[in-house]
Amino acid sequence: MDNLSQSGNKRLVTAALVEGINAEGPIHLERLARAVAAAFEVRKLSPHRVSDIRALIPKSVTSTEDDTFWWPARFDPDHWAEFRSSDSEIRATEHISLREIANAMVALVGADGGRGEDDLYAVTRQVFGGRKVTPAARSRMSKALGEAVASGRLAMTPDGTIRLP
Repeated sequence: MDNLSQSGNKRLVTAALVEGINAEGPIHLERLARAVAAAFEVRKLSPHRVSDIRALIPKSVTSTEDDTFWWPARFDPDHWAEFRSSDSEIRATEHISLREIANAMVALVGADGGRGEDDLYAVTRQVFGGRKVTPAARSRMSKALGEAVASGRLAMTPDGTIRLP
């Protein structure tokens, strides 16, 4: 990690990046960089080091949200319908892709036939291990809901109930 200009070091870090993306993708760049740095026993992660690590992500790897989230090659972000709930680890909302948040919302609404927006945000946050819907989490969930509605995966009734279309 200290000398990424050497081709052998680049290959090792690139392989670790691909392994991390395949294991946890979609994965937030910060989480990915921390995992790769930890694999090479690097504890401090400066913005410069994150940029160096990001530069080694292969061009063939798909990213979304302005290169913030990285996806395994086996996933098509536009059609991926899964989400990973968390029983033991609280996943920061900003580290969960909008697609994954929307997928959880679709499943939750489908399970009970409809929810109000605040209730949907609360139960969605719980799915990912959180208890509280902070203003930042609410903003991110609102974006995910907006994308789900715009794509026709969810619908909002005139009274504000969110349902499957």
